[in-house]
Amino acid sequence: MSSNEIVIGLVGEGNESGVGSAGKILTTAAARSGFNVITFREYPSRIWGGLNAFQVRISKNQVYSIGDQLDVLVAFDKDNYNLYRRYLREDGVAIFETKDSEKIENRPKYSYPVPLEEIVKASGIPREFIQKSRNIASLGVLSSLFNIPYDPIKEEIVKNFGKKDKQILDGNLTALKNGFDYATKLKKEDEFKFNTENLNPTERIVITGNEMIGLASILAGLDF
Repeated sequence: MSSNEIVIGLVGEGNESGVGSAGKILTTAAARSGFNVITFREYPSRIWGGLNAFQVRISKNQVYSIGDQLDVLVAFDKDNYNLYRRYLREDGVAIFETKDSEKIENRPKYSYPVPLEEIVKASGIPREFIQKSRNIASLGVLSSLFNIPYDPIKEEIVKNFGKKDKQILDGNLTALKNGFDYATKLKKEDEFKFNTENLNPTERIVITGNEMIGLASILAGLDF
C-alpha cells in the first residue's frame, strides 16, 4: 500500500544524537525530490542537554501544518522514546536501537529495532563521531523502509560534510548505505511507503519561519 504522506519524528539526547542535522538533511532531500514538507523542531539546551526533537511532514499534497500525530518515531535512546511515545499513533512505526529493545515501553503496532551504533562502527567513522553519526545511518533506514529517495539524501550529506575530513565524509556515506542495506533485510509489516511516481525533483528553497519573516521584511522595504 502506498502513502501520500508520512509524518516522521526524530528524538534524542542533546547534540550527541545529531537529530537537528538529520532532520535538516531529510527535509531538504525530500523537498528537492518533489515532496512538500513542513517541519517543527525543539532546540536542546547547549549546556544541560535534554530532549532534542525534529518533526517533518513529507507529503505529495500541499501541507499546512505539522500534523496531529507521528506516523514514524525514530528514537536514539530509550528515555526520549518513552517521553515522546505519546505523540506516535497506535498503528505507527517505532525505530530504535536494538540494545534498548528490552527497555522500550508501550510499543506501537509496528517496531523495528536497528543496531545503529554497530552499523556506524562498521563504517569507518572516527571513534569520537560514532554516537552522532547514528543519525546518518537512520536516514538510510528511513529511505529503505518508506521509499524516500536515496540519492537526494546522499547529495545533502555530501553538501553538509564535503568540507570536512575525507574520513568523516566517506564514513557517513558508508553509514547511510549500511543503514539502507540493513533495512532492506527487515521484514516490513507496516503500510507506510511512498509511491514516488509523478514527483517533480527540483532545486527548491528550503527556509525557516524566521528566515522567511526576515526576507519578507527586506522585500517590503524595511530597514534594520
